[in-house]
Amino acid sequence: MKQTLPDKVVSYFNPVKGLQRKAAREVAESIYNVRGTNAQTRNYRPNYPTNPNLNVSMELEEAQNRASGLYFENPIASGIINAMVDGSIGSGLVLQSVVRTLLLSDVQKEKVVQNQRLIEEMWHIWSTTPSMCDHYGKQTFGGLQREAFIDSARNGDVLQRIKIVRVGGLYLPQIQNISGKSVKSPNFSDNAKIAGGVVLDSNGRETGYRIETATGGDMQTVNIEVPKFGGQSRRLMYNLVAVGTVVPGQVRGRSILTRVAEQIIQIGRYSEAELVKAILQSYMTIFIETAAEADELGDGNPIDSLVEASRNTISHVDPAGVQIEEDEVDDQITLGPGAIWNLRPGQKANLPESKSPVEQFWQFMEANLKLIGMSVGIPYEVLIKSFNASYSASQASIQDAARGWKILTNEFASKYCQPVYEQFVELLVRQGLLDCPKFDKGLFFQKAWTGAEWYGPVVLNIDPVKNARASELLIKNQLSTKTIESRKYGNDFDTDIKVLGEEQRMAEANLGAPAKEEEKDE
Repeated sequence: MKQTLPDKVVSYFNPVKGLQRKAAREVAESIYNVRGTNAQTRNYRPNYPTNPNLNVSMELEEAQNRASGLYFENPIASGIINAMVDGSIGSGLVLQSVVRTLLLSDVQKEKVVQNQRLIEEMWHIWSTTPSMCDHYGKQTFGGLQREAFIDSARNGDVLQRIKIVRVGGLYLPQIQNISGKSVKSPNFSDNAKIAGGVVLDSNGRETGYRIETATGGDMQTVNIEVPKFGGQSRRLMYNLVAVGTVVPGQVRGRSILTRVAEQIIQIGRYSEAELVKAILQSYMTIFIETAAEADELGDGNPIDSLVEASRNTISHVDPAGVQIEEDEVDDQITLGPGAIWNLRPGQKANLPESKSPVEQFWQFMEANLKLIGMSVGIPYEVLIKSFNASYSASQASIQDAARGWKILTNEFASKYCQPVYEQFVELLVRQGLLDCPKFDKGLFFQKAWTGAEWYGPVVLNIDPVKNARASELLIKNQLSTKTIESRKYGNDFDTDIKVLGEEQRMAEANLGAPAKEEEKDE
């Protein structure tokens, strides 16, 4: 375990105390870095401290590095996070403005509806224009959401920077995503005022963050402090979006892969070993055995030409400038495709018989993938993207995954999207682009005007006809609305009505009025 600066100082002046501090750190478990169970199977006695943020910097650093390595190198780990981001975020959460009219009862209904449509229209323009919404001018707001969710799922959290810039004569918010790995305490030293790079006040509330950033073009880094709130209005400037919080008072999120990291690593090793074994079994290697009493030349053996061609030689130039080729002295025999080895007199090649892959390979993998999927909340069929069971079983898996994705969607929307949207609406009001009565009357009225619903990707439908009939019955029995059902399919009801009306007018103008149902029957 890496030592912090205080640990090094204590160890230097008092080695005994230094060893005691190291032992105390190793005994206490951390929610941020779940260690492998191999060393615990003999005597499983985990000891999690009351304070979840004890030694968070060191443990979080190790866990983030392991999770990042798994995501970039392991197909199971990357599949877990990709399934979550595709199911929860998709191409980006879609806004629907929902003004809370009870507090605005004296505002005309037409005014509210007009403002909602105007907000959605301007938000759509802003969120789909990279030069407006992205600090780097490369991605739409939907792309920024995907980037942030992947980083928070991999590292436990992501730091969102919301800055106000002037674009085309207007003041608009711009977003910059900063990886959670960059949020660190100086020298990994935590105390009562800073834990895991998060600066806390006396009540334990976040007031700022410590960010490790590069300096200029060199490889050196500096650790700077940035405030959570800034300006005279105390607006939100830096926002740490943590998805994997599991304990009250936890200041940093933890990777979704933390609980299953050890199992994924072991399965990866097993799968790689089976793959290598299968490749070796596929090699056709010829071993030519020579009797102990025979000479090494083979005495006219017809395959000597092939053996000679397979000999390894080393070419070099002597001091006189003459190129010389010599046999490479190598007693190690390796397998290879089409390799021919001439064994020395008396040597024999014995290859172990092995069926590869083993018959139980996929059954073993399937059992472990089901356990991993259960831990991360993704059904087995959805995790491996294979729906070979019955319709009802496959649909149940999809719906179960969608239920968990909906929770992640709501959590991410409230932490990442909603703060940006509230500043967006406030800037429109302050600049006179939007007239919202009572907006300056207090926080409750501001929240009423900035109410919103965020819709994630459409849930996969194996049989669209059955889902269409279900939506029709829900609307007919007044258990749902056309607006809600349209959102389930990724559509906007107001836009659909306008397009349908326009299509109807075009059809009547070119084809004439459609026949009535009574006329058709006759």
